[in-house]
Amino acid sequence: MPTGHSYVDYFHVVTSKKDSDLSMVLLGGPTWLNIERVGNGLFKLFGEVPLDIGEEISLEISFIEDGVTRKSIQHIIKTFDYSLPEILKKGSDFIQVRIGQSYSEPGYFAKSASGEDINESVQIDGSVDQANVSLQTLNYKIVHSDGNFSQVSRTVQVIDSNYSIEANEIIAFPENTIKGFSSSSSGLITLEEISSMESTFNRYKKYNDLSKPELTLNFKATKLNLHQCISIDSGGYLLSGVFRGNLEFGQNLVVSKGNHDLFLMKLDSFFQIEWFRVISSSSVLENI
Repeated sequence: MPTGHSYVDYFHVVTSKKDSDLSMVLLGGPTWLNIERVGNGLFKLFGEVPLDIGEEISLEISFIEDGVTRKSIQHIIKTFDYSLPEILKKGSDFIQVRIGQSYSEPGYFAKSASGEDINESVQIDGSVDQANVSLQTLNYKIVHSDGNFSQVSRTVQVIDSNYSIEANEIIAFPENTIKGFSSSSSGLITLEEISSMESTFNRYKKYNDLSKPELTLNFKATKLNLHQCISIDSGGYLLSGVFRGNLEFGQNLVVSKGNHDLFLMKLDSFFQIEWFRVISSSSVLENI
């Protein structure tokens, strides 16, 4: 039975007499044990096991009927100290240090179940390699006398804050604002905003040469926002956006039917239209 826990046991007495006076008596037992008569020949033995006793307790129990001891038994309760010590870390659970910088252990505080300082019993598993970039765990452990242990952990990351970048070449992006881009099997596709009224959808053949697109499709409206462009497995492209007023692109004109209009279109690999869909709203943009 673990110390610090509640102990409960039941004893049943069978008698041939009806309405006899039955009682259960504990002879020389510990003061923390109590007896309760439940009824119908059933008795309850219970109590709170004190901390740090860790011993075998031998009890002598007698059952008395109408003032006469009918039976006496020996009952054994085996207790063990199961209260684990506590470890509290000082400082943070996560610490960063620069490579080559000394790691300073913030410390810890350990105490037994009775409140005794047992810092000297703490074992630290793991170490910090300050010479290499790494992520390391330190485990603080106290092994209990029954083989159980208490443990807490701290993570230490060694970082290099002086990384440098080497580039074989520098690639200039187009002057227009890039609203989105994606790679495809045919090159790099981009959405470029010229103004709030005009944008272009482009494909560049070479990733390192964005000076002139291989293909381009120009869009104009009173207000225009191209949202997303993606390449699809068939070699074509999906393009979405929102416009106000009539929308012009290529040789096409789309008449606005609402306060805001959202469009989704599919182009083939040569930027030719395969289909075009519009959702219109006479309310605010969020209601589309």
